[in-house]
Amino acid sequence: MINKTKITEWVNRYRPGQNNRISGSFTKIFILGIDLAFALFAFGFAVFVDRTLNATSWSMVMLSSVPWILLTLRAISFIVFKTYLIIIRFVGEKDFMNLALAATSSTVVFYAILKTFPLALPGDRAATVIVIDYLFLLYLSGGFRIFLRLLYKYLRQKNKGRVPNAII
Repeated sequence: MINKTKITEWVNRYRPGQNNRISGSFTKIFILGIDLAFALFAFGFAVFVDRTLNATSWSMVMLSSVPWILLTLRAISFIVFKTYLIIIRFVGEKDFMNLALAATSSTVVFYAILKTFPLALPGDRAATVIVIDYLFLLYLSGGFRIFLRLLYKYLRQKNKGRVPNAII
């Protein structure tokens, strides 16, 4: 039989925002996962925006190994530059600089790979797709961090008037 009290205690103990190893790891993995989802979306958007590719070649690019190579490079660069180690209330220039360095390094390596081994992207169109991907990734990931900061600020202002009960 499942004990609801024990489940409730476990959920309260390990929910995000608490000071423990599991919730801290959850937040870091969540932010890294969001950044990788943005990276995949940005690449798909960049390939779609490039008007010289028709619908068949767009699906061929997205179903090839190219997005997985890019995601692997982005994951490595996000981990190396520690873009997932943000404290929401202190998001600032340093976090954006780490994000820009991670995106730039992975984009440069990805471009070098595409120039060396022309996979599913034609060599003459790779630069356009990569520039759009890079800019859109910075826009999405940077905007996500700004959104988190503004949401945190709003919630702090909303709860400012409430004083928790304390036993003295």
